[in-house]
Amino acid sequence: VQLIAVEAPATPTIPGRSQPTSGTHSVAGLVVDAVTNTPLAFAPVLSRATGIRTVTDSTGRFQINELGDGNYTFLVEGAGYSPASSATVTLGGGGITSDLTLRARRFGSIGGVVRDEFGDPVAGLTVTTHRRQFLNMKPVLMPRTNGVTDDLGAFVFESLPPGEYLVCACPTEALAFDPRLIRLLGPTMPDRASLARLADQTVQTFPPTYYPGRTRQSDSLFASVESGDQRRGMDITVYGVTPYTVSG
Repeated sequence: VQLIAVEAPATPTIPGRSQPTSGTHSVAGLVVDAVTNTPLAFAPVLSRATGIRTVTDSTGRFQINELGDGNYTFLVEGAGYSPASSATVTLGGGGITSDLTLRARRFGSIGGVVRDEFGDPVAGLTVTTHRRQFLNMKPVLMPRTNGVTDDLGAFVFESLPPGEYLVCACPTEALAFDPRLIRLLGPTMPDRASLARLADQTVQTFPPTYYPGRTRQSDSLFASVESGDQRRGMDITVYGVTPYTVSG
């Protein structure tokens, strides 16, 4: 029997990322909230350059072992967090570095319900958020997220960095019919083009409506989201209007 030695294939090198060597170094530290200074449990700690990742324990502490000589920069990023600070260490000669403190900001969220003027939830309606930012010293609205209301008319947007947000129930179709009402017309749901051809002055649709129920953006209210805020109750009331056809 002839034995043939087979070498394991080398781990592919990721462009722009160094490959840490195995060693006897350890790095430990604490992750705290950048606003409250309280420890953050189960927060993701990583080193972007090397791809090393770990998660803090229930007390906000972390430790990474078996690191080789070199420079490492650690921060908190991902899973609902953004970095507020980072820490760079130079490892050599073995031992443990345990005095790292990383600060992070928790993302916030916005949620609410879209209802019509009679208080009934509106399902399947597109809702968007825009974050107010400053560009060349002028305020601008930057698109952030969009989604669709569920069967109860509810929407939730997660992973929002701190800031001021404009929330709009903005239908993407010219005629934003409630899907539940369309199903009542028969076993086969007609397409929106067919509905548009059949629409007359008795048909009601929903115009773009900003929180809390304004059809003009200048009259809308902004939602202020701080680090870790879970803003709920951002309900929007939409009012039925008569659609018109414009041609030229």
